[in-house]
Amino acid sequence: NNSNNNNKEYQKNSKEKKYIEDSTDYQYQQQEEEGTDFLVQQKNSSSDIEIFHGEPFIDRKSIFQAHLAHVNNESEVHNVINILNSDRKIARATHNIMAYRIFDQIKNIQRADNDDDGENGAGSKLAELLQLLDVNNVVVVVSRWFGGIELGPDRFKHINNTARQLLENCGFVDNN
Repeated sequence: NNSNNNNKEYQKNSKEKKYIEDSTDYQYQQQEEEGTDFLVQQKNSSSDIEIFHGEPFIDRKSIFQAHLAHVNNESEVHNVINILNSDRKIARATHNIMAYRIFDQIKNIQRADNDDDGENGAGSKLAELLQLLDVNNVVVVVSRWFGGIELGPDRFKHINNTARQLLENCGFVDNN
């Protein structure tokens, strides 16, 4: 861990390209896998939570971007939300739609919840995606910055597609 180093480091090998820039609280890495770039944000304090950020998708000036993290309990979900909200750009999104699924092995139960953040029905559709893909121990947040043109039902498609793409890129589901 290079948390004490404020230098920029650039590494390249055959499978991935990493760009690490230490800032005050976070470490950003850009990875390239099979032609798809996505970002990793890792908190450099006591938390070991890595948050993956997908490629932004733009339709009619609205921007959609998915974020996800591997979580084991609701406390970690709240930590992820707090980390994301500490990023001014993400905090200023028109909507931050969230859903998570956690399998509690001790109690042998599935825990799940979602939040529309004002985008009526979007949280439940995102939660349904997680259930259909049968992914566990993950929280997904899709940020939407409204571009001034209403998208109708296309917005739900974009929310789910950006989330699904990031889940695939991070190995939570097969690409098939």
